[in-house]
Amino acid sequence: MRAKRVASMAGVLLMVLGLIGAVSPARKPSAPIREAAVPARKPFGPAGEPRIPALDYQASGCPAEPYEGAGVHGWPDPDRTAPAYSRSLAPRGADHALLCQAFDPEKSSWFERLRIVRGVEELQQIMDALPLTEPGGVSTMVGFPELNLVLHYPDGRRVVASFEFNRGEVSSYRAVRRGATRLTREFARLWRAEHTSLDPSEVEPAACLSTQIDLREDTFRHPAPPIVRGFDAWSVSDEPKLPSPLSVVRACRYTADKNGQLTLRTQKAVRTGLEPVRTAVNTRKKPKRIRCGEYGRPPLTALDTLHLTDVTGRTEHVYVAREPCETEKTVGYAGGMPVAPEISAMLARLLD
Repeated sequence: MRAKRVASMAGVLLMVLGLIGAVSPARKPSAPIREAAVPARKPFGPAGEPRIPALDYQASGCPAEPYEGAGVHGWPDPDRTAPAYSRSLAPRGADHALLCQAFDPEKSSWFERLRIVRGVEELQQIMDALPLTEPGGVSTMVGFPELNLVLHYPDGRRVVASFEFNRGEVSSYRAVRRGATRLTREFARLWRAEHTSLDPSEVEPAACLSTQIDLREDTFRHPAPPIVRGFDAWSVSDEPKLPSPLSVVRACRYTADKNGQLTLRTQKAVRTGLEPVRTAVNTRKKPKRIRCGEYGRPPLTALDTLHLTDVTGRTEHVYVAREPCETEKTVGYAGGMPVAPEISAMLARLLD
């Protein structure tokens, strides 16, 4: 009896479903639901290419503020940053590059902006050949010194690389490589090659200052642009001080006036016979500390300066104390060393 009742109810249910199907219009299959695209949160992923960060730039082409690339802080998650340690630093095809040095936050400006055009393709080859490194480790002085390399592309893209000299790494938005010092040296070499004067006789010598301040002051700087060399934060560089041939040398002689101010008395420039002086400056000698001219000693009353300008128009300076030192000395911010004979001969040639 119960079995008949269940069968009867099942039959009624089938009839109702049949009627519903008969009166309901047929529906087309619905289109798949599309989710809104969500940008990837992680800049580094095993299958994704990181995006070039949106930075503000100055009219010179340098970043408005110093940029620090990937990995400079030492990421705690190696899996997240692993691709950055195998990729190239930047896409190929840049048409010029800028090396922006020594950012001044008070003036919001970079002290030096070096530009290359002809050598940018070779620079990118050098960047691709820099050795790989591994994630991990935290720098104690991230970003020191403030140095950014900016690659500019014809379509308006800009890729910035930063330098971390404690770990010896250079980093961009997409990669980290070893060889920070090497890259700065290679850039300097390319810059010098591109900016060497075709006619060295047209290179202007550095000017003699009308007076000389106390050379022991750390704030002393000659206004002539310095020689372009690579940067090595912690070790004594084996790069020569004068990597390019000299174009002109100017000598200046100062003696103290009645107030003790070192005042310019005579000067002279020369363009011949310069290679021995360049060799002497590039020859490394063991430093010998000499206290002539230091604080607590009598102030200088006679001083010679030698301004060595190379074929790129950049200058290296030599300062030679005359009196009251018992013999000739070069002087710097912490004493000095005996003067090389070639430098003494050049000063005698021009000033005696």
